[in-house]
Amino acid sequence: NRYVLPRGILREPLQALERADLFVLTKTKLGEENVPMIRMQLKKINPLAPIVETIHQPFAAQDLKNPAQESDLFPFAGREVCVFCSIGDPASFLRTLRAYSIKAVKAFEFMDHHRYTREDMEDIAQFCRENNIETVMTTQKDAVKVMDYLDVFDFKVNIICVKIAIKVTRGEKELHAKLTPAVRK
Repeated sequence: NRYVLPRGILREPLQALERADLFVLTKTKLGEENVPMIRMQLKKINPLAPIVETIHQPFAAQDLKNPAQESDLFPFAGREVCVFCSIGDPASFLRTLRAYSIKAVKAFEFMDHHRYTREDMEDIAQFCRENNIETVMTTQKDAVKVMDYLDVFDFKVNIICVKIAIKVTRGEKELHAKLTPAVRK
């Protein structure tokens, strides 16, 4: 909505983008119809800054009870799972799972940066018991916050962390050209 916090979502006015050396657009596949307009707006504000486009792409599913065990997401296709997350856009995580034909029967969505409690995990475990759900999926960001509570899943439930990587889809040369000198400093 182009407004600064608390009225909008911007942390600085758009004109602050004049200071940028580089723009990195993330999750461009989710809003690809908006990317040309965003590129045009950024070029008006700062015509010299290169624009890089990226997508978030799952690369592994790690079993939190057995961290050495990793696979891709394809074995989970068609499965009914329970999901929990505390990220800014939980819908994007659910869309990622749907893209692999994973069926989220229930999504426990918490506020961004939520501090999980044992009770939170017990609620999720109880739901799984009552609904015969054998797989719970979460994000890397959330997985590190719940490691102390995995014991509540003492029955046959897999707790899967979906690992996501950022893949540059446009502007990789420009990204390296800007980052390489900065890293050398």
